[in-house]
Amino acid sequence: MKSDSVIHKAVSPFLDSQNHSSLTDTGVVDENFSAHSHFESQTPFFSSYQELEGMDGASDPRQTEINALMSDLYVEEFNDEIYQLVAEASEFYHNRLPKHDAGDGELAERQAWRELETHFAPLHEDLEITLESMIGEVDAADLEGMSDQEKDLWVDSFFSGEGELEEEAPEIEHGWLKKKFRKARKKLKGIRKKVGKLVKKVGKKLSKPLLKVMLRRLKKFAKKLLIHVLQVASKNKRFPNRYRPLIAMLRKKLVKKEYADDVIQEEWVANSVASLQTELDYYLATGLLGEHAASGMEEELLELDSPHEETSWQDMEEARQLFVEQMLALEEHEDPAPHIEQFVTAILQAIRVIAQPVIAAVGRDKVIRYLAKYVSRITGKFIKKKNLNKLIATALVDVGLRLMKLEVQPEDEKIAATEALAGVVEDTVMNSLQLPAAVFENEQLLEAEVVAAFEKAAADNLPPMLPEEIYRKRPHLRPSGSMKNAWVQLPHRKSKHRKRCRCYKKAIKSPSRKISAHTAREIKTFDEVSLEMFLEEQLGIEIGGGLDAQIHLYEALPGTALFDIANQESYVPGLRSRHACNYNMLHPLTTHAAGLLLGEPALGRNVPAPYLMHRHCILPGQRFYFLEVPGVQPQTFLEEGSLRLRRPSKTKLSLDFIRNEIKIDLFISEKAAQSIAVDMREKQISPIASNKVVGILSDGLKQNFSQIGQNTIHVIHPSVIPGWGSGFALRRLPLYVIELLASSIQNWAVSALSKGLTNQMEQFVSATEHLEDGVMLSIQLVSIPGLDDIGKALGNVRNIHSHPFDGIPGSARLEIYPGYV
Repeated sequence: MKSDSVIHKAVSPFLDSQNHSSLTDTGVVDENFSAHSHFESQTPFFSSYQELEGMDGASDPRQTEINALMSDLYVEEFNDEIYQLVAEASEFYHNRLPKHDAGDGELAERQAWRELETHFAPLHEDLEITLESMIGEVDAADLEGMSDQEKDLWVDSFFSGEGELEEEAPEIEHGWLKKKFRKARKKLKGIRKKVGKLVKKVGKKLSKPLLKVMLRRLKKFAKKLLIHVLQVASKNKRFPNRYRPLIAMLRKKLVKKEYADDVIQEEWVANSVASLQTELDYYLATGLLGEHAASGMEEELLELDSPHEETSWQDMEEARQLFVEQMLALEEHEDPAPHIEQFVTAILQAIRVIAQPVIAAVGRDKVIRYLAKYVSRITGKFIKKKNLNKLIATALVDVGLRLMKLEVQPEDEKIAATEALAGVVEDTVMNSLQLPAAVFENEQLLEAEVVAAFEKAAADNLPPMLPEEIYRKRPHLRPSGSMKNAWVQLPHRKSKHRKRCRCYKKAIKSPSRKISAHTAREIKTFDEVSLEMFLEEQLGIEIGGGLDAQIHLYEALPGTALFDIANQESYVPGLRSRHACNYNMLHPLTTHAAGLLLGEPALGRNVPAPYLMHRHCILPGQRFYFLEVPGVQPQTFLEEGSLRLRRPSKTKLSLDFIRNEIKIDLFISEKAAQSIAVDMREKQISPIASNKVVGILSDGLKQNFSQIGQNTIHVIHPSVIPGWGSGFALRRLPLYVIELLASSIQNWAVSALSKGLTNQMEQFVSATEHLEDGVMLSIQLVSIPGLDDIGKALGNVRNIHSHPFDGIPGSARLEIYPGYV
């Protein structure tokens, strides 16, 4: 590559020092920059300040059998329980750490880890006792003579009892610790019941010997599962580093062929708690089928002996803190470039999952070398500006830093300004990793693109500091628009103890807005649930006349989980609440949401569709918002001893290409179910009630087949890794086939629902009278016309007929259950 001929200069007002005399270079001449840079890029952040995203042939029968069994083992709610367990364990662990650095951080961490193990020890002990007791009773039980309902009751006799968890905490004297122990017991009952659901779902289909195999494997797996959950909670071990080998191994063993969607699914599943269930399902399935190849946790991956292994997010946080300290100690004429290069290298090491696509195409060494070179060159020229730190600090105060209800001292303002500079460097690297790989083959083009990446990072991290004239000409340099906002890193740095906390960013200003019902209906939160549905069904707000709310804005950093934000925002009314799932109050701030809520789309961040599906899995740089509404209490209910947030109406769709079946689970929220029950009681055959249920079903299926919702569909197929994320495989199909499939399923489901509901209105009303949350309607369609052809297409045999779904299913059945089943 040759880069020694001058082409042109990329104009950017941050690099031009002529616009304001109060900010000039330090006088140090960067000869390397002058000699080699052809983009002394005139970005305004360098100068102009004011003061302030198959099956070829027959499939392997063994592979098909494993996939089908893993799909049977899959329980979606298990992911929610594990995530909630991680959240609670994380809060418990970090509350045990000293608030201020007492000099021996490692000793404090070891002590906190021991308390965490003691706190959650009853979970493993109780599961072990329950499973061992059940194994001992299998031979004596007449399972062959039992109906499915009787088998369910037999399993419940083990998993629903009070058991050992009702005993008082041994040798606990302090009242607060006893209270914590009782709270833990309630959570453990919930986990135990989820394991019971798994046993009921699959165990009743097994012979006695296989049931005992399953129970023994569950017992063996339980402790390792718990240890890993606690390790994640205590140090936030990133799932990708631990589980990417497992998902890749499963793809080779189960799918045996690469598809375009596999890489997406591998990254997404490996980056979430779903990877734990994927491993558990594979571990159980292979054991039940007589395969002795152990799961990743036993052989493929090494179990960690110490809970204190360094992890990527910690490396990132330590590198960030070191860089801030280096910048604070930087002498007036000292070149910051070596420190920036060191920080850039640390960033690339810590976010290697995000950097993987570029690294795979270009090469790791080249990416690190080039980005370290150009990012340090461009940001270094910016950082060397005279009085820069003071000007940023003054601008942060002008935006409202002291109004954040934080105890901000003058020295903290200087630190906040330096952290903003670190954010500029960090986001410049992140933005550069979004570039096409071809850009890294042309140094001149790369440098120009790094300037653009820097400019965006500076606009996102720094308060408004440029002359209004520049903002009028280039409004994208002030994403907050007329709001004049800025972002600061939290928790606030009071001492070095913050290295044990997971950090995030928050916007200084939390604007107040009136949200109309139409606006709330158009905004989608996680899992394609509308903001209107969230407000009405989960917060109990009637939004017909509009809603006045204060909007708090947040941004994730590497290592951040949503429960980290929720647990540390103690001064925000309504977010730090007593119910367990306070992180469910946070919603994705996409550009669409930001435009409708705030009138400033640039404040939002768009991310790939999978990261808008569940709160379990988010990306660094992703933004979120919380609506503070005075006097509003989340709609909760008591489930298995704990307060839970009520669920919104939703539709779960399962496409079983192995058995040629389709299952639609329609959950109707408590509020909607009670309204429908009222209509049914008033009239024996109520078209209004039927229309309401059909409307919820239709809306749910539309969401299932949306760009985001497709990923939530459960696909059971020989060439698809079972479980969470299996819906990615539908991307292999032509768009028109997906549209035909969606239309046909909706017609079949509505027909089955209308006919079945007419004969089962009493069952529906009865289900609403139970204490469980909402009502579940389960529709099962069997012998689906055309589904075999679509299954072949997923396996890469594209012989789809022009009208593949002509006809009707061989049978359709509707069942109604109280609660979320």
